[in-house]
Amino acid sequence: MVSARVVDNLAVTETMHLLVLEPLFPVESPGPMQFYMVWLPGLEEVPMSVADFVGRRVSILVKPRGPTTSALASSRPGNIVGVRGPFGRPFEPPGKVLAVAGGSGVAPFIYMSRLLGSRLTVVYGARSAGEVGLLPSLLESNGASVAVATEDGTAGYRGTAVDLALELLGRERYDNVVAAGPPAMLKALGRALKGMGLEPMISVEAMVKCGMGACGSCALPGTTRLLCLEGPVFRYSEALGWLEEVVGEE
Repeated sequence: MVSARVVDNLAVTETMHLLVLEPLFPVESPGPMQFYMVWLPGLEEVPMSVADFVGRRVSILVKPRGPTTSALASSRPGNIVGVRGPFGRPFEPPGKVLAVAGGSGVAPFIYMSRLLGSRLTVVYGARSAGEVGLLPSLLESNGASVAVATEDGTAGYRGTAVDLALELLGRERYDNVVAAGPPAMLKALGRALKGMGLEPMISVEAMVKCGMGACGSCALPGTTRLLCLEGPVFRYSEALGWLEEVVGEE
């Protein structure tokens, strides 16, 4: 565990904050899609995707859900948090990549856009324009293309991220499709792409405790695979047991 100082807290949407952390001692550079465990004294240690890494500074995208993420979202410059990691297996897809994101699932694609630049197209889905905010500009500043879908039609395409992704796949060829976001979105995307003969890679969420493969808390249902060592990105077919557990079978 390394102590890190909060350098900046930027409200990037109505519901999410981008926290820039500067570790007091150097931490290992993360690969795309990896995550850190972030801790606040008196609260839980939670896994947070790397939203950016520049110099010594780590950025995370925080959406308040419980006591720990709510406290992180309200952190002020100068506050101290604990950082441990990075964990997981880096995932840097080759060729032309279509990323499908919903909610805070967009976080790892901000960092991926820094690494892939114009090879990356991100479809970001939200309920309304207020949940889109500054996220497209963060992605586009690194050279990625961005297509926005909102359910109420107040920004970009009216519909879901899955709907828009299917339209793009019908018009253009991509070498890889990777997705992160709500499990229901991931399941809908996987089912739709199966009909097109495609299989996406998806980012899985699980209860991570030790981060080192010792406790087994982050095992994918029905498998012996551990998110902290082998994830968080898996083939859709590998993660289907997890999806059916959290979303339900159809």
